[in-house]
Amino acid sequence: MDNTKDRILAASLFCSLSENEQEEEIQKLKESNELLGKVIIYELELQIDSNYRARIFAELLSELSPHSEYPSMFVAKFLFRYEELKPDDGLRRGPRIRRAALWQESEPSESDSETAVETVPRFGGIETKREVNDLIENPRSTELHQKQRPGACEHVIIVPEDEHKEWLKSVEESINEQVPKLLNKTAGKASCSIFRVPQSLVKIHPEAFEPQMVSIGPYHYGAKQLEMIQQHKRRFLGAVLDRTQEFGVGLDEFYKVIAIDEKKIRECYSGTTDGFDSRQLIEMMILDGIFIIKLLCKVGKLVQEDPDDPIFKSQWIYYSLSRDLLRLENQIPFFVLRNLFEQSISADSRKGLSLTELILKFFHHSMPEHHRKVRDRFKNNHDWKHLLDFLRSTFIPSAQEKASNNDDLRLIQPVEKLRASGIKFKQSRTATESFLDIKFKPHGVLEIPCLITDDFIGSFLLNCLAFEQCFKDHSSHFTSYVIFMGCLINTTFDAGYLREHGIIENYFGTDKEVVKYFNDVSKDILFNIKGSYLAKVFEEVNKYYKNTWHVRWAEFKYTYFDSPWAFMSALAALILLILTMFQSFFAAYGYFNPPEGSN
Repeated sequence: MDNTKDRILAASLFCSLSENEQEEEIQKLKESNELLGKVIIYELELQIDSNYRARIFAELLSELSPHSEYPSMFVAKFLFRYEELKPDDGLRRGPRIRRAALWQESEPSESDSETAVETVPRFGGIETKREVNDLIENPRSTELHQKQRPGACEHVIIVPEDEHKEWLKSVEESINEQVPKLLNKTAGKASCSIFRVPQSLVKIHPEAFEPQMVSIGPYHYGAKQLEMIQQHKRRFLGAVLDRTQEFGVGLDEFYKVIAIDEKKIRECYSGTTDGFDSRQLIEMMILDGIFIIKLLCKVGKLVQEDPDDPIFKSQWIYYSLSRDLLRLENQIPFFVLRNLFEQSISADSRKGLSLTELILKFFHHSMPEHHRKVRDRFKNNHDWKHLLDFLRSTFIPSAQEKASNNDDLRLIQPVEKLRASGIKFKQSRTATESFLDIKFKPHGVLEIPCLITDDFIGSFLLNCLAFEQCFKDHSSHFTSYVIFMGCLINTTFDAGYLREHGIIENYFGTDKEVVKYFNDVSKDILFNIKGSYLAKVFEEVNKYYKNTWHVRWAEFKYTYFDSPWAFMSALAALILLILTMFQSFFAAYGYFNPPEGSN
């Protein structure tokens, strides 16, 4: 018969034993044939820590067979022991016990002073031996709280059954009623694509994920530091409506095109949007979407704007806004942008430009060469998740590498060790699309496109990485790239060497900051090396690195010919060795072939 209830009660009663009694019970259990060697016990802690003794006793009880008689025997011995100590007043038997309130510890009163010891636990309603036996067979109370006062023994609180049932009912009701606030129940669906950034990344670079100028979407809505732009959004909406009403589109049309997708919009966010009712959410999407479209049209010169507009007067604002629009927590669904764009910009005034072309033109200020490289491939609208997803996709090389089946794939060594093994580093001149296009060429040449390390690219890389870590239905190109560069850059020498060869264009400041950036970013992220687009590069670099002849010859060149001073030292040593050999030769020749006439 399962004696789980007896074990619970025995563990509760154990806390009221003296220190010596506790150790005796543990020793008795530890040496039993049933438990021999199953639980590791640290004797020193057993002697000084009452909490440790209680935990070990509970662990030993859990290891007992369901049919073990020990728990019920312990309970019976404990309760009858205190009954024997209680003076028989002829009226009732058993210790004087008062019912304890829920989550509180009952204090002994003066009337209780006649009980044997002060530390007898209080049990509600135990009056006779029959009731004690009933408690052993079918405990009517449940342990919910245990507390130890400084300078006093531990007291165990047993809550009556009716109170316990009331607690169970309240918890069950809260389970059914409470809706998760931090992680939506739809967060696991493919439709969910706008996430809260994992804390493992936030704690490393918090400034990369926090908007500095503008709030887009619900996550940072109402933040005080973003009020300036928030106050201008209604003005921008008014200006757009003045223009759209000329071709019959008003606020009601904007409302309808967003309202029809309200459920779809809510499913895009991993965090709950229940704090916003339908009207508030739709209004937010309209204001934020129109604000973004206004920026795109301003840069694309689709509409005439006030040259003295305070928002667009300073060039630094564009730079700050472009960074904020590419933060993972600062997104709205791409279909919201597309629908508002179709409604707010007539076909005649688009000048043949699509929404994606306008987006690329807008970010041309931050990534000058990228727009030219990918413009033709991304000029048509597609079903992107949001702005960050779209721009991230433009960096994915069109020639997709296949995953590797090699079970022995490993990460590569840093620059200094790869150079010592004969691998050469070269800036790629043939990469036509992005800095992700890394190749390993024959004869040990690793071609890597130039990466501009500044605040914008640094923030963009991190947000793409966070998106890939959260969204399961996308490739992990940026994750692979960050891991690859983190492997290469281990010291300031590594960073400096890549900078000198045009692979890194450093606007962070010092080489030390580049090292810190990649070392920090590559920590605590999930990475499947076999599924990486760089799996073949990892495999080929490691294969070349392990080649014995390559390594020995490269080490020789690296040691003696890597710098002019090393070469001169090696040359001087070689000349000295040759001269010594000649000297030895002529000395030996003169000895064995002396000149004629000499003795």
